[in-house]
Amino acid sequence: MSNRPDISSPETKFLPTPNYVDVHEANPPHKHISFNYFALAKNDVFTASDEHLEVRWFSDKELEDSKYALSPSVKFYARESIKLV
Repeated sequence: MSNRPDISSPETKFLPTPNYVDVHEANPPHKHISFNYFALAKNDVFTASDEHLEVRWFSDKELEDSKYALSPSVKFYARESIKLV
C-alpha cells in the first residue's frame, strides 16, 4: 500500500512516508537517522549484502529468544510490522 499521491507533477517526486523515524547511536559520537518502512514480501528469498552478518525471518515468539540478542527497538519494529499483516 502506498501513501503517495496519485497525481502527476513533473517538478516533484513524491516519496512514501516511513512508518517510523528514529535517531540512534552508531559509533559514538556518530549517530544514524533511520527511516523505517514496512513492506510485505512476495516470497522468502533475500539477497545478503556485505553490510550484514546474518539475515532471517522471525516469528513473534522468536523475537524474545535471548540467543538472538535483539534490541528493544528491533523487537518493537518487528511487532509493529507483524500487526500490519
